[in-house]
Amino acid sequence: MIRLLIASLMSNSDTGQQQLLAFATEAVETLRRDTSLVLEKEHANLASQEAAFQDAIRRDMQQGSDGLEREAEVEIER
Repeated sequence: MIRLLIASLMSNSDTGQQQLLAFATEAVETLRRDTSLVLEKEHANLASQEAAFQDAIRRDMQQGSDGLEREAEVEIER
């Protein structure tokens, strides 16, 4: 990519190099845009997984505390 840029800067009159530079620039922009979309999708997926994980932990903690309360009630009744 850098070679294309240097070549195009060295020869402003050569339209072939200018076209090649334009094509390379467009390809890089497309790649950046596509990568950005993938990163946004990955971020949303990770956020969803994190929320599900936190919910599972809360449920486990709630079930654990419910079990402890039941055990305490049984001991009190004795």
